[in-house]
Amino acid sequence: MFSLFASPLIYAADLLFGNRRQKQFSVTEAELHGWIERWKFVGNSIDKLLDPPQLTAAAATISDEVSAYSFDRVIICDRATIAQLLIANNVHFENSCAILSLNGYPAAIFDTVMQMLRRNSDLTVYVLHDATPQGISLIHTLKTSSEWFENQTLRYFELGLLPRQAIGKRQMIVNQSAVFVQEAELLPESVRQSLSKAELEWLDRGYYVELESFSPRRIIRVVTQGIAKSFEPNNSDTLVEFEENDWSNSSTYYADSFG
Repeated sequence: MFSLFASPLIYAADLLFGNRRQKQFSVTEAELHGWIERWKFVGNSIDKLLDPPQLTAAAATISDEVSAYSFDRVIICDRATIAQLLIANNVHFENSCAILSLNGYPAAIFDTVMQMLRRNSDLTVYVLHDATPQGISLIHTLKTSSEWFENQTLRYFELGLLPRQAIGKRQMIVNQSAVFVQEAELLPESVRQSLSKAELEWLDRGYYVELESFSPRRIIRVVTQGIAKSFEPNNSDTLVEFEENDWSNSSTYYADSFG
């Protein structure tokens, strides 16, 4: 069973003169949630819709016996809504991994899980994020932040979404924002050097793709396939190693396509 989440944009497609043409209907997040509340008010329910993730919570009590262990793998998302989706669908159980978001979700166990992760020098890190400046900087943030894995030599797997996985893909919903134009200009130099000319032009124009524009099924498939392929990355023609442009000795792989 998949748990769904709400996106602030709704899209529709139609056929015109035999050609597929996409129409975009922009809806604010407030309007969308207003419709949902009205739907519930008249007695309807949406069983698979997740409530907004809680980013503050009292620390959960975890026994010393449990916290003494660590994880071999962790999935880190740039936003709590995606981490929440994966956890709600038991991706952490099925893949024996921890799941966290960059902004501290799930709050009740975040600090404890981070302590457990730092104990494992052989930790493998998977990242899942939007195709935005913040998203594509996620690995750089994890490598260089003292709150994450600064000065640790780890293996990273870039599950997406990268601009190279979105450019030219007609089935993807590409948006544009002036805010992301400014953020692209502030990307760390090592991140910009890892991108192609086409990717930089795409980002500098403010283009972006949100993971919420994909079905939960596809997002979960990307994660499970990416983890499976990571066991033998050098034997897979679908995983490519980044040419590192920073001081880190960590190895980083990415997939050519998003699912």
